[in-house]
Amino acid sequence: MSAPTDQASGFALPASFAQERLWFVDQLEPGLAVYNIPFGTSLPAGAGPDAVTAALARVVARHEVLRTALENRDGVPTQVVLPEVPIEVEVTDLRGLRADEQQARLAQVREADAARSIPLDQAPLWRARLIHTGGEHDHLFFTVHHVAFDAASVAIFQRDFLACFGEADLPELPIQYGDFAAWQRGRWEGGELTDQLGYWRKQLADLPEPLRLSPRAPDPGLPRHAGGDIAFQLPAATVQGVHRMARERRTTPFVVLLAGLKALLSRLAGRADVVVGSPVGGRPLPELEPMIGNFVNTLLLRTECAREASFDELVDRVRTSVFDALDHAEVPYERLVEELRPDRSDGVGAPLHQVVFNLLPSLVTNGQVRNGTAKVDLLIDLAEVDGRIDGRIEYAAALFDEAWARDFTARYRNLLDAALAAPQTSLADLPLLLPGEEERLTTAPPPFGAAFDTVTEAFAAQVADRPDQVAVADAEGRSLTYAELDRRSNRLAHRLAGVARPDTPVAIFLDTDVELAVAVLAVLKAGAAYLPLDLEHPVERLRQLLADSGATAVLTSAEFETDLPVIDVRETDGLPETAPEITRHPDMLAYVIYTSGSTGLPKGWASPTGTSPPTWPGSAGCSAWPLGCATRWCSR
Repeated sequence: MSAPTDQASGFALPASFAQERLWFVDQLEPGLAVYNIPFGTSLPAGAGPDAVTAALARVVARHEVLRTALENRDGVPTQVVLPEVPIEVEVTDLRGLRADEQQARLAQVREADAARSIPLDQAPLWRARLIHTGGEHDHLFFTVHHVAFDAASVAIFQRDFLACFGEADLPELPIQYGDFAAWQRGRWEGGELTDQLGYWRKQLADLPEPLRLSPRAPDPGLPRHAGGDIAFQLPAATVQGVHRMARERRTTPFVVLLAGLKALLSRLAGRADVVVGSPVGGRPLPELEPMIGNFVNTLLLRTECAREASFDELVDRVRTSVFDALDHAEVPYERLVEELRPDRSDGVGAPLHQVVFNLLPSLVTNGQVRNGTAKVDLLIDLAEVDGRIDGRIEYAAALFDEAWARDFTARYRNLLDAALAAPQTSLADLPLLLPGEEERLTTAPPPFGAAFDTVTEAFAAQVADRPDQVAVADAEGRSLTYAELDRRSNRLAHRLAGVARPDTPVAIFLDTDVELAVAVLAVLKAGAAYLPLDLEHPVERLRQLLADSGATAVLTSAEFETDLPVIDVRETDGLPETAPEITRHPDMLAYVIYTSGSTGLPKGWASPTGTSPPTWPGSAGCSAWPLGCATRWCSR
């Protein structure tokens, strides 16, 4: 083992853009293990500590990035490459344990190593452990920071490491990672990527707000990067359908699978504009192929998923966005963040996207170990194996749980199968509910004891019974108790005096947040019916619905051009907090909703008051009505 080395003896190089971003993340949130890459590497039979240390030393000597630290020099990260670093290999011997004890202890040791952070200002940015389990299962467990590694580097390290047990010398690398970083920056600063950047500026102009997929507000009791993961499968019949459609649309299975995912995300979030990130290798030169380092780049794939569009139309749109992105793939993701400067604090880590999709050759991860973290809100990995597709979802635990993730995969399978069977189906008409959900939603008994004639009566009973209990909460973390919701809806109901009429709709143009709950209740208390308007619909469609329905006003918190009265839901100061003296009858109209219009003009469907929970377009049929215990508005 070599002695510790003074970093002053190293030489400085610019950091790559990927290294720079990860360094800034570490400065803002030091001590995170979320960017650790932990994996195991098998050993030749009989390899002991000395042989393992010697082989590892040869790999470290071959790749400068394994002898590199990132230093803060005037607020800028700089690579400092040392001539040598300590080669320390800890040894864990589990050979004396029973098989079950050995497995438990092995998992404990590996998970502890994977979860321990790596300081970026001290080389090396890795640690190694030799684990003896007996026979062919002995292995080196290696944990390295993402600033020095990517997924492709795992296989390169394993190949070089095993080769270094022999006598033959590996060929000298033509360039090192620092040369790549300097070349990358030189191309950027020299304007060679200006045309590609122009494409991204246009493609990513006016990015929408982050997708709201979680049915709950972020859990403040969990670390932001805490994560979980589940495995799932797409059966052979689905895979055959994917390949068939790819041939028919002259595209790739990746595009078809991504189109299915985007259709699902659009439906769950109630948004047509969907951005998904997808990693690419980022090694455009053959000289980079044998090198260890962080070369990966993320492409932002943006597609309009209009509800009236058919699935085959969506596949064509996704194909265009994917192929165009690949033609402009050399602009580093980090430069796009700098150019666009998104002001976003929600989500887990990525500032321009919340979901990552990847189609891999295999989900066999070369011994990689998960460490209970998540880099983004949702990461979906797929790999085709023996005619089926194996999948894995990694999710942010502060936003989702395992049950939600399993339902998500089931919805993806169902929607994809339906879309492949009838690709002319509009996105709005693709199935979203799981088997049994629609029956449970439509036949469930009211979540309160006594029977009531109307929703407003049922709500009033809940206000009297549990005034201080949370009635409704949204994805932004805002909530209202029953008493607060009652008072606010009463004030707004009084504001509707003069425009609210029985059996006549008042349009509501709001996002799915607590204001929506206030607005719906206010319209019902004012004696009218409500007409939900989708924020993603074009202006002409909204005008058509207003005219066809005979709506008397529009409730909103945004700009809305119409000849009808426009009422801001927030402007209710000074109005009475008691309910208007209006009596609702069970047969009075409660709401009007319209079909997608995919087969012609949209058709309105009216529902009487009763005590059925009101619905909202794109809400997956989920009840969003605060009549029992605390409920959260479902994503649209």
